[in-house]
Amino acid sequence: MSIGGLGGTSIGHFVDGKRVGGTSERRGDVFDPATGRRTAEVELASTADVDVAVRAAARAARDWRDASLAKRSAVLFAFRELVHARRDRLAEVITAEHGKVLADAAGEVQRGLEVIEYACGLPSALRGAFSENVSTEVDSYTIRQPLGVVAVISPFNFPVMVPLWFVPVAVARGDAVVLKPSEKDPSAALLLAEWFAEAGLPDGVRNVVNGAAEAVDALLDHPEEAVELVNASPYGNGTAIFTNDGGAARRYQHEVEVGMVGINVPIPVPMAYHSFGGWKSSLFGDLHAHGEDGVRFFTRGKVVTSRWWGRGGRAGLPGR
Repeated sequence: MSIGGLGGTSIGHFVDGKRVGGTSERRGDVFDPATGRRTAEVELASTADVDVAVRAAARAARDWRDASLAKRSAVLFAFRELVHARRDRLAEVITAEHGKVLADAAGEVQRGLEVIEYACGLPSALRGAFSENVSTEVDSYTIRQPLGVVAVISPFNFPVMVPLWFVPVAVARGDAVVLKPSEKDPSAALLLAEWFAEAGLPDGVRNVVNGAAEAVDALLDHPEEAVELVNASPYGNGTAIFTNDGGAARRYQHEVEVGMVGINVPIPVPMAYHSFGGWKSSLFGDLHAHGEDGVRFFTRGKVVTSRWWGRGGRAGLPGR
């Protein structure tokens, strides 16, 4: 049995850098909505198939989180060039399996490209914050670290745009991803996974498992890192290390899974302009106290997209 995309007899999964078949005997039909013709069958992943993908992602995440920002950006730039050069092919795949007209499919690809381009510049958004001499000879700083392995479950209506809302950002952040696209239009996700690999993304960082409810439940309930950080302790409020070894201190702050770290400071309670709070069961909600998180907690973001009409009834364009 071949594992193929459009035109193949069976559509499988993409795990650890290559297309693979699964262990499940369950299959689903893929149709061309324009004609109603069955074009392929898709393998519906079992819990065991999901486990294989998550474990591959967990192995890859350990090295990918340590990759430099420059290396991650280089992969994303190369991926952007591939998607841009092949955008017509990607739009055709959307149309063949989803059924939206080619112009709408091309628009969807373009919106996805915009997120890839944004992710290429993410290093500037990951700088954190540094405050010198918050107390006598004591500095305080904030860093942002990847979660590890994350799951993305995308819908039928936007088989390219919705995955590209999340996957490039997660990859830029240093996370590994397991994507479960809709089993009704799965081929675009597999193509994007192959192009990511062609762009230089290490094996296992971007995985695709096709499936239905069983695959979704397996991702949400997975005991590894599909949804939450894994650590021996359920708590992660604060910790401290005392050392004269800068390398040991840096490794400790990089790898320890807690919200506040003290280096030669016994109780790592940050100043008011840095956020206070832990990780895992030491955190209730998704925001910490005071600092920037405090501002986010007591405010609501509003995104406004506006259009102004110029003189003579013509739409005013930016820069004109």
